[in-house]
Amino acid sequence: MPAGFVRQTERLGALEGVARDAVKRLTDEDAVARIAARGANVWKDDPAHAAIIRNRLGWLDLPDWLRTHVEELRKFSAEVRGEGFTHVLLLGMGGSSLAPEVLARCLRAGPGAPTLDVLDATDPAAVLTAGAAAKLERTFFLVASKSGSTIETRSQYRYFRACVEEAGVPNPGRHFAAITDAGSSLERLAGEEKFRRVFLNPGDIGGRYSALSYFGMVPAALLELDLDAILDRTEVARRESLSPEPERNGALRLGALLGAAAREGRDKLTILTTPDLRPLGYWIEQLVAESTGKEGTGIVPVEGEPRGPAHHYGDDRLFVAIRFEEESDPD
Repeated sequence: MPAGFVRQTERLGALEGVARDAVKRLTDEDAVARIAARGANVWKDDPAHAAIIRNRLGWLDLPDWLRTHVEELRKFSAEVRGEGFTHVLLLGMGGSSLAPEVLARCLRAGPGAPTLDVLDATDPAAVLTAGAAAKLERTFFLVASKSGSTIETRSQYRYFRACVEEAGVPNPGRHFAAITDAGSSLERLAGEEKFRRVFLNPGDIGGRYSALSYFGMVPAALLELDLDAILDRTEVARRESLSPEPERNGALRLGALLGAAAREGRDKLTILTTPDLRPLGYWIEQLVAESTGKEGTGIVPVEGEPRGPAHHYGDDRLFVAIRFEEESDPD
């Protein structure tokens, strides 16, 4: 939780003791340093599981990776904008698509940037609505899939590729870029169908942890967001989240609290956001549900639920409120 950017306060009530014990246990076990060193045994000791886990911890190094790609991203954005594209439609599914949607809906795009919409559904009405909003000759498509074989994303691509070709747009492949892992079927398809660009993402990053990789930063660049500011804040967040001192590490305290609360039966994480940050709640919902919902256990995120009086809630709830500093706390 970056100092000066985010202020984290905790009102623990009856959970204070178990949360404090959880923080102490994580500190005593040196969990933060072990995660930073890609120690898979934080989660599993079994060698097969450990190998899988180690191949999903690339997000730890993303600030360093991003710093070496900022100029490349800026040049690509200028190229797309310079050819008259005024709209970007991202075709994808799941966690890798939610980060770009948060960026597009919560942050202010730079001057002259195209609009950006995210299509993460195959519902016919949603696809038709996305198509109706697109002037095909001025729409640029990002096809995003880590595996490259996600059937929903491939179906979206086939539909819009056909639309572009039927509209008689010259050089239709120049309206598309792919974001995927090296060696994927999407990389091959992009070459065969002459995409403008293929962005090959680091292979050790899972989709829902890919916000600071090409999956999140290509859309951010096209929106003309300040990549240097994003990078600076990211580095502050990483430094503080790797601190071994709990009082300086809001991420450690929050993680300990979520786990301790779930063990005590408070496994319904109710997310309250200010209206302007509503998309952030959806992203957190997906991150928490998919990351903790393993082996018959986990935390159930509750997002978008109408608020009610405190006495209407059961004792299985933990509330997290996210707001701008000038706003008052939810009751």
